[in-house]
Amino acid sequence: MRENAIRARGGGASGVMVVSLGLVAFGVAALGVLLAARLAALPIGPGSATLGSATAPGRPVGIPVFAYPALMCLLLFAVAIGIFGATFAKRTLATLAVVMLLVPTVLLAGTAWQFRSSAWSGYLALPTVALIAPAVVAMRRRQASADLVIVVAAILASLAVGATAITQIIAYTAAGTSGGLPLFGAGLEQVVTMLGVLVAPMAILAGGGAVSFARTATGFVGRSIERTARGRSAPLVVIATLLLVLAVAMTVMDVAGARSPGRWLVRLAVTAAVMVLGIAWWRWAARGVPATADAVESGASTGAPTVAIVLAAFTAPLTLGLVAASVLSAVGGGTGLVGPVTRLADAMGHAWTGTTYALLVGALFLAAAAYVARSRPSLAAAWLGLAGLVLIALVGWNQLFPGPEWGGFTITDIARAGSVLLLAGAVWLLVRLRSLPLLLAAFDVREAFAISGVLVLILQGSFAADPFGALFGFAGIGLVFFGVVWGFLTSGAHSSVTGLPGLGRTAVLLSYAVLSTTLLAWGLATGPDAHATMSGAFGQVGSNLLGSTVLLALIAAWLPGQSTPIHSRAA
Repeated sequence: MRENAIRARGGGASGVMVVSLGLVAFGVAALGVLLAARLAALPIGPGSATLGSATAPGRPVGIPVFAYPALMCLLLFAVAIGIFGATFAKRTLATLAVVMLLVPTVLLAGTAWQFRSSAWSGYLALPTVALIAPAVVAMRRRQASADLVIVVAAILASLAVGATAITQIIAYTAAGTSGGLPLFGAGLEQVVTMLGVLVAPMAILAGGGAVSFARTATGFVGRSIERTARGRSAPLVVIATLLLVLAVAMTVMDVAGARSPGRWLVRLAVTAAVMVLGIAWWRWAARGVPATADAVESGASTGAPTVAIVLAAFTAPLTLGLVAASVLSAVGGGTGLVGPVTRLADAMGHAWTGTTYALLVGALFLAAAAYVARSRPSLAAAWLGLAGLVLIALVGWNQLFPGPEWGGFTITDIARAGSVLLLAGAVWLLVRLRSLPLLLAAFDVREAFAISGVLVLILQGSFAADPFGALFGFAGIGLVFFGVVWGFLTSGAHSSVTGLPGLGRTAVLLSYAVLSTTLLAWGLATGPDAHATMSGAFGQVGSNLLGSTVLLALIAAWLPGQSTPIHSRAA
């Protein structure tokens, strides 16, 4: 983790100020997440707003009086930092950053335009939002200095977000508005709910991050035991063996306690076959490439965001349709897009739509990775193809056997099959070699301890689903918040890019971290119903897909036969 530095060089004092402001805003938003459970428990007093919840009729969402201004201030900072980062980041990342900024600003500015007759500031927000993309393009072409960019970014963010906030406050607090209390309307709730789609990629990434964190934690414990034993491997061997036996025992108990053990054995056998195929794929796609724990995570740092973005893009047509309908309604008062958007939502709600999309994505990943790995073996290609294989197996199983008697395919299945395969393989190899020292020489003992510990943690149950849910008080939200923090501390800010492009990358990631964490804090502060759409399904997809891929990749790289044995990462 030492190499995952936050870069503020290249932009002088302006670059340092932007990164510092981003870190402070991220800290404030994170504090809002940590304290949101207490805030949500506070009684709704005078000066607070109450939203009628469309998702839970009769259960209004209470908003503390400072929640809206805090949300808008953090959003303003996220937009300003994002514009700054998009100006200097590489083209692909800059394009994604501009899209990320336009979705929330267009939605909010559209509501401000509707109330332009109540406040002059309503005329400013939407035109300013229209200038964000051209301004970024112009500053990139002219290679504007960081000092100029930060001024332009601050002006655009203030006019787009600040004017929206002023307009909404004036409109909703005007005399005669719904009983005299600030009523920030069901429209605001719908806007914030739609913004939850921006958290989807991070929610998906959090699943892989949980396994990566578990590997880091068990690796640290393994190093500590090794230091305590003064370099002797015997304690690690004993503990790793006990952990692996414990994992197998937990698997046996799960199968024996099931209502239909026969079905569970079939499920275990199918998962084992998927694992064997995955390991064979990894050996071919990463042939000749040194396999270290850091190298495996390097492949994940490229593949996981790609998978998360492509999967989250399933909701992009509906989101863009909602944005277009909102803008059309705000500017012209037309409702021509409402019908098509409603029909699109109905079509996307069918199970076959998501299944078809996921299977096509999995096949595309596997085919593209095979094409690349045929001539240029790499861990990135191996990881992406492995993710495609896991996605096809996961979706295929859940589609063929949707009934509760079979159960859904999850990361726990990979852990169960992995523990059985590893123990059986170790016993078979020991019988074949007839020598324990030779067996130990074939494996990295420290990594064996780490992987065995990860298997036990996953089989424990609650860790894979939501490792930090108890800390935050709401199921699902802990996993997503952890994904934001862990992703930023590890692969998020780590890149070989330096100078202004490196500063731009850091600023874009900071902007996304602030925006995501702000939306999570908003959901928690307004009650569990409000944030349900921002985690849940996407978090589980990430845990089952990316978490399984990371676990399978670590096992495949650790097994004997790679060109370089897998070693534990540096402290």
